[in-house]
Amino acid sequence: MFSLMQDRYINNSIYLASQIQKEFSKVKRRNLGVKQAVSELLSIYNNTSIPTVDDFPILISTETNMKTSMTALGIVVNAISDCPKTELPVVGDNVYMVGIPCVGNEVINNNDKILNIQTIKELISQNQIKQIIPAGSSGIKAELSAISKHMSDKNIKFDLIEKYKNIISKSAGPATSAVVFAPFIDKSKINIPIQKIANITLI
Repeated sequence: MFSLMQDRYINNSIYLASQIQKEFSKVKRRNLGVKQAVSELLSIYNNTSIPTVDDFPILISTETNMKTSMTALGIVVNAISDCPKTELPVVGDNVYMVGIPCVGNEVINNNDKILNIQTIKELISQNQIKQIIPAGSSGIKAELSAISKHMSDKNIKFDLIEKYKNIISKSAGPATSAVVFAPFIDKSKINIPIQKIANITLI
């Protein structure tokens, strides 16, 4: 996956993603490394306005949490938002798990319990929600660990509720669950499971 973070890449990001998608199928050689393949594709369109492969931070994610029979290339294009800066959680806020972590066939078997677009839209509409972080294959615990490193107040911690300590370590596969920071969540229009998994307290 490719993250286009710098301002000067934003105007080219959509164009670049579409061209890579078109041309990747033309790369016939097998066992070609991701960076080598992207470098080859970029060279087709290389000019002063298109960045080179060395300009990209490349994140490689492999499916080690389940057996797979096929593979694919995912392209993520990030842009700069003009929305207000996301609020960080503070003491008194709660940590919620929205949806249940699933992987593999669990996704199919629990389709009515996993994160979906309608739920995300509803959460976004609630002004008290501070952050919504989809959990990936590393699970909710990994997401909490990552965000704790960026907390502005180093004197606060996530005080986990004991009965959820195991499930938050489980793989959430293709974003079947999300971590939500908020003082409360209005559950009246949300039809998937919501569990408070931690309090935010002083160390």
